[in-house]
Amino acid sequence: MMKKIFVLFLFAFSLGQVLAQDYTLRGFIYNQKDGEPMPFEKVKLINKTENKIVSGAVTDVNGFYSIGKIEKGEYTLKVEVPGFKP
Repeated sequence: MMKKIFVLFLFAFSLGQVLAQDYTLRGFIYNQKDGEPMPFEKVKLINKTENKIVSGAVTDVNGFYSIGKIEKGEYTLKVEVPGFKP
């Protein structure tokens, strides 16, 4: 009996781990005028319901960024660069 309860608990725990998925957001920031990448710019991920910063990243030398371990939800991505519109 104890073995069955342990197996059931292990199965339930494993199922929770499978269903609790994290997401990754990746992108590329570039200057629309000339198509050049924008390196070392701050990218902020803001939770729409709470209106607070959840995570962020900085673009690499090629303008790419990656934000990992994001929970499912609605977000706003904000990039602020001096001299450009947000």
